[in-house]
Amino acid sequence: MGNSEFPPEISEISATSGESFQHSDPATWHKMTDKTRCFLIQHGPEQERREFFPNTLCDFDNRMRHFSSKWYEKIHPNDEKFVGYWLLYSNKKDSLFCFCCLLFSTTKTNNFSEISKGFCDWKKLNPRIPEHKNSNEHQRCYSDWKNLEKNLKEGKTLDSDLQRVINGERKKWRDILKVIVDAILFCAKNNLALRGSTEVIGEQNSSIFLNLIELISHYYPLVGEHVASVKAKKTTTSYFSPRIQSELIELLGQKVRNEILSNVREAKYYSVLFDCTPDDSHKEQMTQIIRYVHITEETCTIEESFVDFIESHEKTGKGLAAEITEKLEKDGLSISDCRGQGYDNGANMSGKYNGVQAHIHSLNEFARFVPCAAHTLNLVGVHAAEISPLMITFFGKSQAIFIFFSSSTLRWEKLMKTLAISLKGNSDTRWSAKKEAIIPLHRQIKEVLQVLESIIHTPKTNAVSVCSAKELIIQIDFSFLCLLDFWCQILSLIDRENKLLQSKNISIDIAAKKMKGLKASIQNLRDVGVDNIIKAAAETAIQIGIEGDFPMKRKRKVKQMALYEAEDDFCRLSPETDFGSQCNLVFDSILTQIEWRFEAMSAVSSDFDFLSGHSKLLPDKNVCLVWQ
Repeated sequence: MGNSEFPPEISEISATSGESFQHSDPATWHKMTDKTRCFLIQHGPEQERREFFPNTLCDFDNRMRHFSSKWYEKIHPNDEKFVGYWLLYSNKKDSLFCFCCLLFSTTKTNNFSEISKGFCDWKKLNPRIPEHKNSNEHQRCYSDWKNLEKNLKEGKTLDSDLQRVINGERKKWRDILKVIVDAILFCAKNNLALRGSTEVIGEQNSSIFLNLIELISHYYPLVGEHVASVKAKKTTTSYFSPRIQSELIELLGQKVRNEILSNVREAKYYSVLFDCTPDDSHKEQMTQIIRYVHITEETCTIEESFVDFIESHEKTGKGLAAEITEKLEKDGLSISDCRGQGYDNGANMSGKYNGVQAHIHSLNEFARFVPCAAHTLNLVGVHAAEISPLMITFFGKSQAIFIFFSSSTLRWEKLMKTLAISLKGNSDTRWSAKKEAIIPLHRQIKEVLQVLESIIHTPKTNAVSVCSAKELIIQIDFSFLCLLDFWCQILSLIDRENKLLQSKNISIDIAAKKMKGLKASIQNLRDVGVDNIIKAAAETAIQIGIEGDFPMKRKRKVKQMALYEAEDDFCRLSPETDFGSQCNLVFDSILTQIEWRFEAMSAVSSDFDFLSGHSKLLPDKNVCLVWQ
C-alpha cells in the first residue's frame, strides 16, 4: 500500500531519491523531522534477523565476509544475555546503523549515524561496536531516546495535547481499517464479488462490500460517522475504493503466502504440484501447490497448500520447467530440497524425455515424479470407453436417452413420476459421470421403455417426439442390454477406487495396493467371461419384451475378380463370440493402461515400503538417499 500503512501525519515522508519511507530500513530515513522521530520511537527499532546475509569482499585481506545476527546480542560473564536493540542492519546499504544516533546525533563523527555511509567493515566489528556503544555521543543519544520514549508513553511531552489528538486520530483510522479488512475477509471467505455497478456507498447497485460496510455502520457509531462524512463529501479519505480493496487483498494474500513458505522452509523437504489452465482473460495460468510436512508441538500433518498463480508464457517442457524453478527460487525454496513432483498426464508435463518432470529430475535426481492418480485412472477409463465403435455407440445411445427427456420439461416430468432415481448426463472426460449415467439407466431400463411407449401412444403428442421415442426404442436392443450390465460392473469397480484415490488421508502404499486390487478384479471379470452377462441380459429382455438374442449381421458381398476361380469361404464369428471379443478389448485396454500408467507410483511405493513396516527386507543404499 505504499505509505498508506503510516498514520496521516507522516504518510508524506519519503526519501529524496523517490523511494518510500521504510521503518525497517534505516537507509531510507533521509528526512528526519520531529514527526518522523516520534513515529520511529513509538514503532520501535526493527532488527533484520536471518540465517544468511550478503557476502562482501574485504579490502584488507581480500576475503568474503558478511554480517551475522549474533552481533545483536552480547553474553556477559555471568551468562546474562544483553540484546542491543539500537543496532540496525540496512538491506539497501548492506551496512549497520545506530538507531538512537540516527535520531538524535548532532555530530557526524562516525559511520553508525551517517545515512550516506553506515558501517560495513565486517572485519573490524568487534572493536568498533563496543567503541561506539561506550562513546559519549552514543550515551547521550541513547538517553534522549529513552526519555522521549517514556514521555510519549506517559503523555508528558511539550506537545502532549497534540500527541493525544494524533493518537486518537490514529486509533480512529485503525479501527475503521479493521472493519474494512474484516468486510473484505468476509467477502473472500464466502466467494462474493467485492465490486458492483457503482463504487459510491449508499447508491443502488453498489457492491456487496459497500453494502456490508453500510450495514455495519448502523451498529458501529465510529463507522457510521465515517460513512456519513463520506456520503456528505466532507472527507476525501474513505478507504472504500477498488484500489484500496485490491491492495488489502494483496497484503492479506502475501501474509498467508509468507506463512506457508515459512512453514515449507522449516520443513525443508517438499513436493510440488503444478497445473496449467486458461483464465477468463484467455491467459495461460499455472497453479502452484506445495505439499510438505507441518510439525507442531502436538501434531504432525501433511499439508497441501496453494501458493500462487503464475502467468505462463511457455508450452514446452523445458520452458515450463524453467518457469517453475525460477518461481521456487523466488520463493526462497531450493530445488535440491524437492522430493516429489505431481502433474497431469500431458506430454509436456509428464513426458519421459522432454517433459517438465524429466527436466526437473535432471536438476535433482531425488525429485520423484508420480502423476495424479485420480486423473490417471480417469484416463484409463476414458480410453477403454473409446476402444471400439461398439462402445462409443453404446455411450452415445445412453446420452441420447438422457437428452431426449431432459430437453423437454413435460417429458422429464413424466419420466420422474415413474423413476426412483433420476437419469444423469454422460461426460467424455469425467469418469464418475459415466457411472452416474449408466447405473440408473441399467436399474430402470424397463421403466424408461414404458415411458417411451406411453409417449408414442399419448394423443396429441407432436410428431418429432413420437419419431424420437420410436428411434430410441429401436436402439434399446439385446446388445444394448448386455453392454449396460457389462459397463455397470466395470464402472462400479473403477469409480470406487477413483473416490478412494481422491480421499485426503490415503497414502501412496495404500493407493498402490488399491490399484493392484482393481487390476485383479478386472482380470477376474475377463477370466469369467461374458456368459453370465449375456444370460442376465436375456432375462431382462424377456421381462421388457424384446428379442433375447444378438441379431445376425448381413454378410457383406465382395466383388469377384475375373481371375478368382471360386468364392473365398472365410470364417465368420458368431454374434456371441464377436461380443465377447469386443468386451475383451475393453478388459485388455484397462489392464494394460493400469500397468504402465501406475508404474511410477508402484515404484515409489515399493522403494518406501520399509517405512510402513510391511517389508521384510532392509532398504537398499539408493532408497536411503531419497531421504537425505
